[in-house]
Parts: sequence; structure tokens; C-alpha cells
Amino acid sequence: MSTFIASSIFLWCSDEMKNKSLRIKLTDSAVQKRRLTAGTIQWVRDTHTLGFGLKVSPNGRKSFFVERRAANNGSAKRRTLGTYPEYGVEEARTKAIAWLRKLSEGIDPKEAERLKALKEEEVTKADSKEAYKEKLLNMTVFQLLEDVYLSGDERFKRTRAKKQTTVKDVRDVWKAHLKEWRHQPIRALTPRKIKDLYQDIAINKNAPSQAEKFRKYLNASFNVLINEWNRDYPDDELFAGNINPAEVGLKGEKVKAPIKEKVWLSQRQLSKITPYFDMTTSKTFEQIRSKQFYAMLIQYGLRKSELLGLMWEDVDFADGEGTGTLTFRDTKKGNDHIIPISKVMHYALKDYLNLTKTFYPDDDLGFVFRNDENTGPLTTNPRYALRQLNKLAGVSFSCHDLRRTFNKWIESPDILNQDKVVAERLLNQEPSGVNERFYQDIKPTDYRFLYDQLWWYLVTGAVLPKQFEPLTYWQMVHVISEVNDKLKDEPKLRTIQADPLEGVSPEIREMAQHYFSTSKDVKRLT
Repeated sequence: MSTFIASSIFLWCSDEMKNKSLRIKLTDSAVQKRRLTAGTIQWVRDTHTLGFGLKVSPNGRKSFFVERRAANNGSAKRRTLGTYPEYGVEEARTKAIAWLRKLSEGIDPKEAERLKALKEEEVTKADSKEAYKEKLLNMTVFQLLEDVYLSGDERFKRTRAKKQTTVKDVRDVWKAHLKEWRHQPIRALTPRKIKDLYQDIAINKNAPSQAEKFRKYLNASFNVLINEWNRDYPDDELFAGNINPAEVGLKGEKVKAPIKEKVWLSQRQLSKITPYFDMTTSKTFEQIRSKQFYAMLIQYGLRKSELLGLMWEDVDFADGEGTGTLTFRDTKKGNDHIIPISKVMHYALKDYLNLTKTFYPDDDLGFVFRNDENTGPLTTNPRYALRQLNKLAGVSFSCHDLRRTFNKWIESPDILNQDKVVAERLLNQEPSGVNERFYQDIKPTDYRFLYDQLWWYLVTGAVLPKQFEPLTYWQMVHVISEVNDKLKDEPKLRTIQADPLEGVSPEIREMAQHYFSTSKDVKRLT
């Protein structure tokens, strides 16, 4: 049915649309006077120049044309010269004479013009390509890192922006080792020059880890640049052989950094730093922020990048002590890592939040560990505070060593005695030896009391038995303070002053007295 209707419409249009042909001498006056005829196409051929004419469409459009049979074949060629009044009659006639001459020679002038325009476009592209190539090769090393690798230039934008820690790391390497190259064009960076600087950083400056960062960032910057060039000009080379000069210069070059000894801290060593967490001795917000940062690293065994990225909107205090959670986004494993807020950390975080609001009452809450300008998170851990902790503990350790210590305490049969896969899940590590489904079935929030046990083990050297789980933090403080002389000076990870809750049952008190009076050695959870 639809085919029939379409055919009918086509036939109707064909019958209605008529062609009218006449010959006159074309002049501007004659063209202007040509009146429209409804449903008729007028073909007005010039009597002065054979093959030249005017087409008047029913919609009023007037266009000049030229027509002639080509010399090498019998088919008629009709080509549009241009429209009126953009073209005057004499201008169109001059062009028609030139086109008719080409048609008589067997040349299609329309195709010739298309090929000419295409050739001119290719020449223009080649010129612009060479100019673009020169621009890229003349960019400075500073521009290579900032505009290309860190995507300062819109052309090199990536869907996923670099983390602030990466941006800071790149700029630190730049400031420390590449100042002399600031204004050098990248075309001047020969493989030999790159190799010499790498060796200078690694050997003469005794900074092999910095040398590797230099390799990593410079190599990656050149790769981004080359890939972008190949996307636009796949048949041309930006560098000889399209080979990364940093890759050529540093091939086979690698100065190994001295292997750092893995450190696991003992309870005795870490217990020495608990006085550091007394917030009442802090005079500045920076000191308070550092104390909270390291308290949470110890409590949760987190990667420092995960902790630095924590937002207040992801801190859920829920229904109070023993119910809240922390959610860490964009972790190294690529997932959201949700862990419980321990009872001691509930009060610590509450106080830290209040202090943040006190010091910065007019600022919006954003990152838990905000930078001083409140434009984002801290980009690195507070190093001065870490040196203080090293001094108190009597041993040199890093943030990652606190993560190792957390892992060891969780797995140790003499402490918390958990399976390896549980430790991996709490640390948000890739599972080893188990399938992903089993790994995901382990919920850190189901191990809420374990975090309380870990903190009290740090403070007392004893593992709280399972019977302590129903107690609040203040009840734990109350019971332990009564039965253990070692806890006369109760740990101060708070700024608020509150009395321990009363009402501990005689059964719990008696159990705790028995537990601590018989625990000369560290007990494990059974």
C-alpha cells in the first residue's frame, strides 16, 4: 500500500513539474525580468554564447549553467557555474567560455576544480602539519610535563585526571632535577643527554629512586605526545622512527635503589608513641591534623593515599559509638573500601570534626585531611610528625611499615589469630589463594570488635577477650583502669573531658580482674 502511494505521489509530481525552454540573449536586465512560473523549470539558453544558459526554478532560484557534449564521449555534460546575483551575467559568461573550452578538450571542468581544491587542501594540510610538528618539537621540557603529561593543554586531556599526589610528585621531580632544562626545546633532548642526567641523579646525587621517577615521568610524557601525533598523522613520524628518545637513552639503564628493610613494630615500640596523641598539647590545627592522621594509620592499616583522600561526607557516625563506617573511594584496588569506625576512633573523629569547624568556621567541609588552603587534600603525609614518632618509638619506620604491622598483628597466632584472607580483606589487598567471591563475602564491618582489640593491644599489650565486645569504650576504660595498674595514665586520644560510664556488672569486673591478673604473657583471642 505504502509503495503504491509513494509511486502515485512520484507520478503526480512528474506530471505537474514541467520544463520550459527558450533562447534569448542573456543580459543582467533579462535575467532580472525573468518571472516565476508555478510548477515549471525554465531553461533559458544564451544566443550569444552557445552552451551558456540560465535555469529558473519554481522556487525562484536562478543559476547559470554550461552544457556541451565532451569530445571523448557522446554524453552531455551540464555543470552549474553559480547562482544569480552572486554571479553577474558577464562574469558567468567568461567562466562558461573557459569551461566550454575544457569540455571541448575532453576535460570535465567541475572535476578539475574539485581535484585542484583537493590538492590545495592537501598542500594546506601539509603546511599546517609541518607547522604543528615544529610547534611540538619546539615545546620546552616544562611544557612537555605540564601541558602534555599533566594535561594542562586541552588537546592532551584524558578522561581520568591525574591524582593530586601524582601531580605533586611530578612537580617535585621537576623542581629538584630539571630546572636547567626549563627552557630547552624537547628536540634538543638527545638520548645521550637524557642518559647523562639519569646517571647524575642516580649516582652523583645518590638518589636512585628519584632517577627512576625521572625515567617514569619523562618516558610517559613522550609516549603521550607521540600517541597524540600518531592519532592525527599515522603515516608520519614525530621523532625518527617514532621512537621515544627517553626510552632509547635509558634502555638497559637502571640503578637499583638500596632495598629498604621491612619493618614490623612491636607493641612495646608503638606503645611509646601513645602520649603523642594527646590533643590537649596541640597548639595548631596542623599538629591536630597530624595526630589524627597517624592515629588512623595505626588503627586501620590504611594506605596513606586512601586516608588522604577520605571525605567528611564518607564518614558516617550512624547511631553513635559502635555503629559508624568509613568509606574510602578510588582505592588502589579500584573499589570502595568500607570499614567500621572503632569505639575509640568514634570519639577521636568527633573531636577532630569539632576542632576543624572551630579553626575554620566559614569553610565548607571537604577532605578530612584538607590542605592549608582548603583547595583539596594534603598531598603527602605530615613528615615532621613522622620523624617525631620515629624518635619516640626508637626505630625508623614509614607509613607503609604501620600497614605491615597491622597485617602482622591481625595474622599473628599470639595476638588476633585471623586467617590470611581476613587480613587481606581488611587491608583491601588482592586475594591470594581464594576466589573473589569468597573474598568479597568477608565484610570488614563484621570485624568491628577486632579493631577495638587492636587498639587496646597497642595501649596495654593485652588482647581483650570476646566478653568485652558489648562494652562501650568508656566502660572498657573504666574496667581496665581498675584492674590494671599499667593504665593509671589513661591514653588520651581525645580533647573532650568525660567521666567513664558507671554500671559495669560485677561479673564483667570479676572476669576482667581475673583476666589481667593471670595475663603475664600476651593472650590471643580464642
